[in-house]
Amino acid sequence: MLYKNLSGRSLWWVLSARLLLDALSALVFLVRGEQEHFRAVWRAHRDFFRMRKELQSKRGLIQLRRLGRPSEIYFGSILWRYYTGRRYSPVR
Repeated sequence: MLYKNLSGRSLWWVLSARLLLDALSALVFLVRGEQEHFRAVWRAHRDFFRMRKELQSKRGLIQLRRLGRPSEIYFGSILWRYYTGRRYSPVR
């Protein structure tokens, strides 16, 4: 979903961070001996790269229909708001 919906500018930053964090979690699973979790992360990455051409065509269609920055996405930190006492409310 990230690959199809994020804009070009933010896609590579978010995707790079996601791949790095997934690789770290896979390594932790491997060290802990949780092979099933490790394999799940591995399969997810393998499937993503296998489906990339199909996703790329869908991404092109979605990006053509985009008009600016969507208002439904909250770009702040929900955790920060929670722990500072200001609750997150999606309805404005």
